[in-house]
Amino acid sequence: MRQPKFPSIPYEEYTLRINKAQELMEKYDYDVLLLFGIDNIRYYTGHIKASYGFSRRWRRGVVIPRKGEPVFVSNNITAQNAKTTTWIEDVRPWGGLKQFGYEKDHETYFIQILKDLGARRVGIELNDTMQNEISWGEFETIKKGLKTVEWVDASDMIWEQRMIKTAYEQDIIRDLHAKFTKALLRAIEQLKIGMTEFEFHGLIFENCVHEGIHEDPMAGRMMMTGPGRYTTYIMGPTDTVLKQGDTLFIDGGPRHKGYFLDIQRNFCFGKPTEKMKEHYRVALAATMACASAVKPGAMSSDIWNAGENAVKEIDPKYFLKVPSEVMGHGMGLYTHEPPFFMSKESLERLGEVDRELKPGMYVAVEVGIKDTEPAEPEIVIMWPEENLLVTETGSDILTKDVPNDLWVIE
Repeated sequence: MRQPKFPSIPYEEYTLRINKAQELMEKYDYDVLLLFGIDNIRYYTGHIKASYGFSRRWRRGVVIPRKGEPVFVSNNITAQNAKTTTWIEDVRPWGGLKQFGYEKDHETYFIQILKDLGARRVGIELNDTMQNEISWGEFETIKKGLKTVEWVDASDMIWEQRMIKTAYEQDIIRDLHAKFTKALLRAIEQLKIGMTEFEFHGLIFENCVHEGIHEDPMAGRMMMTGPGRYTTYIMGPTDTVLKQGDTLFIDGGPRHKGYFLDIQRNFCFGKPTEKMKEHYRVALAATMACASAVKPGAMSSDIWNAGENAVKEIDPKYFLKVPSEVMGHGMGLYTHEPPFFMSKESLERLGEVDRELKPGMYVAVEVGIKDTEPAEPEIVIMWPEENLLVTETGSDILTKDVPNDLWVIE
């Protein structure tokens, strides 16, 4: 067994993931799993691509046979990285000079490897939940060289494995939450009226680094909604000054050893109005009803139903103010992974699966309530979010140490 100098994941974790994949390949009847997804490559091999180059010269992929050892095909620049950070013995570089033994293209390698394996049915990442690192043209070249191969979408198989976090993954996730709790609370202590969104964002960033969360401390995901932008979601901070009477919510969080968190907390600058308090009361009650429904055996639509019922129990009019048809989602190497907590109707319309919750799933629950009265801009949106791990007997709320009150900044 080759010992890499800088293994990204322990050998035991690597073999656990590969063995599980091969077990599932037997179930799904795949001879080979062919991976080009950025995070799937990281998940199954531990290989981390530090560069954001996405042109052809950076192509890499992994072949996992149902029986036998995986093969890593990488451009000649990062092939050595794969050798020093992964446990894969067979790393094949391409794109270098022919006299040094390099293939001129990666397609040739993949075609030959699959021919040597006698592959008849190959699982690949076709679902829109997978982020691939190969062009349609390159994939068509591989397909033309393997005319007898049946290509099958392996996304369901991959998610069946990735949705259930191993003990190793759960330890990372718990560590991430412990560190971010400290970072966020310290930043909130420093938040004050007159500060800009950028300044508050910077405080969170600095405290994440201080806690050792160095991999994408904000990951472009710590989003802000501030004055005049209450209907503009997925928007980063600006140099807007936070003034008396404003509200703000933070959404997202850092990435640690590959894994994300996704927390939302809501702030008022100065004394909140009765409308602000009422909107937040409804949003928090519904969010916590969703959290209470997270347990083994529950279906993803059950979480939606719990949130919907909680809102309607307070007052049906508030359900018209829920701004999203999702009341939560899975997490991991992405911020949004299956399962998705939606109504059965929405799941069916979007081609998603109503999935059963199982121990090891890592999820977020969130219910927003927005002001729908005529106003420009709308004066308030309240949207808390909690992160949980599903356990054998229920769930653990990982964000419980960050108070989910409506924070008032004087």
